[in-house]
Amino acid sequence: MKKNDILLLVFSLLAAGILFLVFGRPQKEIPGKTAVVYLDGKKIAQYDLSRDGVYELDGEYGYNRISVENGGICVTEADCPDGYCRKTGKKSHSGEQIICLPHHILIEVTGDAESTVDAVVY
Repeated sequence: MKKNDILLLVFSLLAAGILFLVFGRPQKEIPGKTAVVYLDGKKIAQYDLSRDGVYELDGEYGYNRISVENGGICVTEADCPDGYCRKTGKKSHSGEQIICLPHHILIEVTGDAESTVDAVVY
């Protein structure tokens, strides 16, 4: 190896280390307070995660049963062909999502407006 090859290798490793320190740190998990349900990008429901309950969404694309329990939300039943939304499990932290593509549904857990980061500007 030549001197330039070694310098390139050292610089690449240093750059990778810096990028890992900046972007690779685990983010702070913020407990969610509400879950917002969107159908085709339009808000159709909002659920308080501190109140347990079972909710049914029966629309033109299909049926979903949503369960709110112990501060989390999950899809317990759905008539979609892949069933992926049921397999994602319970979501309870701000920013987590459950998506049912066949039914055009997005469920997003949100927290306090003051505790969530929307963007960072340098």
